[in-house]
Amino acid sequence: MENLAQAEAEKYGLKIRFEYQDEFPETANQEESSDKIRQACAEKNIPMLELKEAFRASEDFGHYTKLTKGSYYYIGNGEDYPNIHTFEYDIKDDLIVTGVELFKGLAEL
Repeated sequence: MENLAQAEAEKYGLKIRFEYQDEFPETANQEESSDKIRQACAEKNIPMLELKEAFRASEDFGHYTKLTKGSYYYIGNGEDYPNIHTFEYDIKDDLIVTGVELFKGLAEL
């Protein structure tokens, strides 16, 4: 992208500069790890919805998946619920049980 932007800037006599903040490597799920999450959800009867498109959040978890296999997943409050990191957000307490059960399921595999 930088090369393309630079070429276009030169083409039209424009100046361009780039600045980066909060850089994180991409978080790429390992198929083996994702399969374990699917299996644990199935065995624990935890409903699961897989995203059709990549979630474009900046996350330090990408550093971990450069060192070991992993898979990033969310335990969500649902679509009609305030976003995390907002004043209105309040975790549904029963999701704590869901998270613990999923981690237990993964540990049992």
